[in-house]
Amino acid sequence: MLSTLEPLDDSTFTIGQVAKVLSITPAIIANHHHNNGLDYCSESPERGRGRDFCVIDVYMLALVREILELTGDANRAAEDVSRLVYFEGDRLLRSSGLLPPSRRKARKRVLRENLGAAHELFVQHRRPSLNVGRYGHCDGDWFLLREDADEAFFPHRYQPGGADYRRDEFSDALYRGVIARRRVCCVNATMRLRQVDEQLSSLGGGPKE
Repeated sequence: MLSTLEPLDDSTFTIGQVAKVLSITPAIIANHHHNNGLDYCSESPERGRGRDFCVIDVYMLALVREILELTGDANRAAEDVSRLVYFEGDRLLRSSGLLPPSRRKARKRVLRENLGAAHELFVQHRRPSLNVGRYGHCDGDWFLLREDADEAFFPHRYQPGGADYRRDEFSDALYRGVIARRRVCCVNATMRLRQVDEQLSSLGGGPKE
């Protein structure tokens, strides 16, 4: 069950509000879309009007910014986050391709109307937190993880004692929000999106039309 923050899903936000929440400029938000290929789920505005950003747009931007902080590659960050939203097939796999822009319209409409239809990574932060660790991580948190520079960031769910996290030094890295250790880069997506929700809820975005 999602939390009382569900009303965010029925709100839209101006570019100024999104910029404030993510501590970036409106120009950077526009640049990620026009130059880096980040395809927002919100509808394209009519000429002369500003975009009404939906909540998953803000989540996508937040994750792009975290990956960009680690890698410095805005185009790759936009592509990796876009794949989380517009993957081909019924479920996200490492081999999943990106839906071409011409086939994304229906997916966008569904996600605007129902955030619960998105990948689990985008909704886990709305659920009650269990067993909060010393660095703020929780059992079941979703991470975006890349172990090699040639790989895409791919979602992994933190499960204590799981085979992926047996090494103490690797587990310690995963407990933190964003960190690069050795060749490993990871973003605690659940933690970051929880922060975004808290900031968005203080804005009081406008209702969807």
